[in-house]
Amino acid sequence: MLRDPEVLDIISSGVLLGRAAEALSPFEAETVAEIGQRFVTYRREAVVTEAEWQVLRTALEAMRRAMAERLAQGEAEAA
Repeated sequence: MLRDPEVLDIISSGVLLGRAAEALSPFEAETVAEIGQRFVTYRREAVVTEAEWQVLRTALEAMRRAMAERLAQGEAEAA
């Protein structure tokens, strides 16, 4: 059974995938999407392997970094 932090990571990665997928390799994007689909289907009962968690966490970090860079650029352009 998935714990709250894991659920939050899956949901966050799904949201960010729609906004910052260009920060990921095709493999990372596909893996994140597959995990998200599994979560939609099985909710907390979804099974995610340790290797998939590593990909998801790396992808999540990359997408968060990409979004932070976009926000920083927007703030710099507004100044």
